[in-house]
Amino acid sequence: MLKDLIGGLLLLSLAALYYHFSLSIQHSSLSDAVGADGFPKGLAAILGGLSVILIAKSVVQLGLALHRGTLALGIDPELIHSILRALGMLAIAVGFLYLLPYAGYPLAVVVLIAVVGVYQRRPFAWPLWATSIGGAAIFWGLFVYLLEIPLPTGSWFGGA
Repeated sequence: MLKDLIGGLLLLSLAALYYHFSLSIQHSSLSDAVGADGFPKGLAAILGGLSVILIAKSVVQLGLALHRGTLALGIDPELIHSILRALGMLAIAVGFLYLLPYAGYPLAVVVLIAVVGVYQRRPFAWPLWATSIGGAAIFWGLFVYLLEIPLPTGSWFGGA
């Protein structure tokens, strides 16, 4: 119940932020009836509406539990551990984004895969490094050669 309320509030905040950024999409004379900003605004509205439903459901459930005297707001240690693990993964992703312009895509992905492996309690040994280097090579080949999407080489290596 409380998790749903917190999740609903966070999702509603995300919907508002997404809508705010969708307002900055330029209007074009070539746009159709929906426009380039129509789809993002629609997604924000749907997310906001679903968030409001989730918030209302959890408030009703909390009210009923409070009325019956069965409200228990004990903190589950497993939930706290899961939240902290998720925040750790988010910190790794942010670190990857900060490393990317300097190290370039291949090296940043090698580091990303290795750090995630260590974070997931894999031994810091040659199989992890082989997986990291192989994974980065596969992603590089997929994007650069198969999909023809240029990836950053990084300022440390003379790229942009």
